[in-house]
Amino acid sequence: IEWPVMLADEVASVKAAEEARKAEEARQAAEEKAQRLAEYRKRCAKWLPLMRNVEKMEQDGKATARKIDNARKANIMAMCAAAFPGVKFSVSVRRGWGADFDLTWTDGPTVEEFNDKTDLNLFCSRRDTFNGWDDSTGVDYAEFADFARLTMGSNGVDIKTNREMSDEARAELLAQIFAVVPAADIRNKYGYTEAYTYTNKEAEAVAAALDVDVFDIFVHGYAENAETIARRAWNKHSYTTTPEPTDPTPTKRTDTTEERNDTAAPAQDAAQTDDAPAEGLELVETGEG
Repeated sequence: IEWPVMLADEVASVKAAEEARKAEEARQAAEEKAQRLAEYRKRCAKWLPLMRNVEKMEQDGKATARKIDNARKANIMAMCAAAFPGVKFSVSVRRGWGADFDLTWTDGPTVEEFNDKTDLNLFCSRRDTFNGWDDSTGVDYAEFADFARLTMGSNGVDIKTNREMSDEARAELLAQIFAVVPAADIRNKYGYTEAYTYTNKEAEAVAAALDVDVFDIFVHGYAENAETIARRAWNKHSYTTTPEPTDPTPTKRTDTTEERNDTAAPAQDAAQTDDAPAEGLELVETGEG
């Protein structure tokens, strides 16, 4: 007797268990995909009211390539401006391997803060990849790409981000370092700072002055360049400010004399701001400030 016949019951049991395992894996995979889709749609819904329909512009065939690119850039800028009002961003087309757009801002939010409050990956339907082991390249396609197709059309490749440091921020951080450790202000004949070996006490004082952890700025020991320290501290600092809400436009009123007298003090307090005074009021600076 052949073994499959002898062990028919055992074989049937094993097959049944294997089919049940595969069915359970398929069920779990479907549930996980449905959850990812729900989360994706929730993220899309947050930004869709700000977006222009680039896919429709491409399908109509009436818009020029430049106008379509401008719409793509406008969508990127709309997301950034909504997440960080008051921060100046710029977007440029690069048309190269790895990314098709460069997004740049000066100071402003840290990279981590920016990534937490934006969803740039929603614009990407595919990403170029590179394998360092064999120098091969490839493409990773997004699981869901509805948002990318609508906002980027056929050009949903990655967006490269670049946070730049302003001269003012650099000068301020260097001044804070040199105020604590004047001896660290070592410069060569070209005016560039050179490495200085900080003591443990000096390193802790510099970290406290810059409001960072010691190991955030002294990564490879205490022999370090002040410019490098300033850059590492800057990477940890956010330069975003919450803009003040805009006051509503004043409307004409027909108050009685008593009402005007009752509201005179609050109106006077409101006028003493840096904003332009309301119509009919004059902003006067006094000796007391």
